[in-house]
Amino acid sequence: MGRSPLATSPAFRRYWAGRLASYAGDQIARTALLIAVFDRNGGAAVGWLLLVSTAPRLLGPLLGALADRFDQRRLMVGCDTAQAVIYLAIAVTMPSLPVLLGLTALGTGFATLFTPAGRSLVPQLVGIERLPAANAQLAAAVNTGIAAGPALGGLLLAGAGLRATLLVNAATFVLSAALLAAPGFRRRLPAVSPVAPPAVASPTVAPPAVASPTVAAGAGARSGAPVRARVTPDPADSPGVPAGSGVAPAAVPPGSGVVAAATPTPHESVLGDLRAGLAIAWADRVVRAVALTLLVGVVFAALDNVAVVPFGRGVLHASDTAVGALGTGYGVGMALAPMLLTLGGSFRAERVLAVGLLSFGAGTALTAVMPVLGLALIGQALAGAGNGWQNVANDTLIQQRVPQQRLGTVFGTVYTFPYAAEVLAYAIGGPLLAEMGPRWVLVVAGVGVLGTLAFAYPVLTHAVHTGRRPAEAH
Repeated sequence: MGRSPLATSPAFRRYWAGRLASYAGDQIARTALLIAVFDRNGGAAVGWLLLVSTAPRLLGPLLGALADRFDQRRLMVGCDTAQAVIYLAIAVTMPSLPVLLGLTALGTGFATLFTPAGRSLVPQLVGIERLPAANAQLAAAVNTGIAAGPALGGLLLAGAGLRATLLVNAATFVLSAALLAAPGFRRRLPAVSPVAPPAVASPTVAPPAVASPTVAAGAGARSGAPVRARVTPDPADSPGVPAGSGVAPAAVPPGSGVVAAATPTPHESVLGDLRAGLAIAWADRVVRAVALTLLVGVVFAALDNVAVVPFGRGVLHASDTAVGALGTGYGVGMALAPMLLTLGGSFRAERVLAVGLLSFGAGTALTAVMPVLGLALIGQALAGAGNGWQNVANDTLIQQRVPQQRLGTVFGTVYTFPYAAEVLAYAIGGPLLAEMGPRWVLVVAGVGVLGTLAFAYPVLTHAVHTGRRPAEAH
């Protein structure tokens, strides 16, 4: 992992820049729409807007299966283009609330489809050996957009109005689509992802057709017949071929500086792909541990979202601007923490996940006991850093364990868990806030995340050290 993916991979660099732009645009538009909807329609309408911005994420497993069936780059270009059209339509027509809610839900659906396609593409762009560095750099870009977007959204809304703010968001999607569609991006060949020997027992997974290791045809292949590995010299960006990759050593010697091209095996149906991907997600101990950690941890972590504004206004007696600074502190922590991972060379993803949970839990609990805003900002920044580290670790663990042809379904499945947890947290957060007050809700959130760490880390480390990744037969 000695070479930075941003420095050596033009394709990854384009993807990174597109993610930075579109996430910033998302947050700009989200902030502006929340303020505008509240001003025009009241608090209940804001609740509906948040709901339609979250509910389509629960379709993650199904949309992830679609991401496994189609060319991921073209799929992402289509999703970005569709979102640009949607926000352009909102900006031009300024629709009524019901139409706005429908368009927002549609845009979230395309964003949900983009996510597993993008995460599945990263191993193909940088190779397995540099996944940790690539995920850390991506997290820094995404979190920078998340941190900067709300402030920019407020400034644009105040200075240029809602229509111009939404047009800026549409433009970020156009930029991302253009970067992904660039000819240089298309010429990249995917690196081989790791393959472990055992296969998942599933009626939708066929047994091996041949005994000798083969690699499926390159991008654009339609035939299901096994073919020879196609190799392309790439001295600047190739990670080499990892041991156990399923590529014949005689064809591609490890460390030779060539990348073997491989595409997913043929698919039978969307539901068949979905069942196969879900089987892998459940059979793999590490992936299962990540999913359950997200489910339990986010139930507590999302309580921070419920309590932090009432804590700032009601307990610290801070102004609206100062309360907004708490969110900025959290976002800055999210943006900076992944960058630290790129400075120290390789890292163990399960340990980074543990540090992330520890930081988030401790930061949230510290926020609750701080008597003044300045100290509370430190707690929120620490919590944000923990969230940033968790995101990097989760993505890396999944990418290192799951066959390339099922990454979309597995990512879609695993990342449905935190959205389901958010729904549960928001359902119980209101009554908890009324009963306990914001300070104690923050304490519950922090202690709950620390408790999640106490049970999850031993399970995860045991799975990493003893479990072998189940993979489909090729």
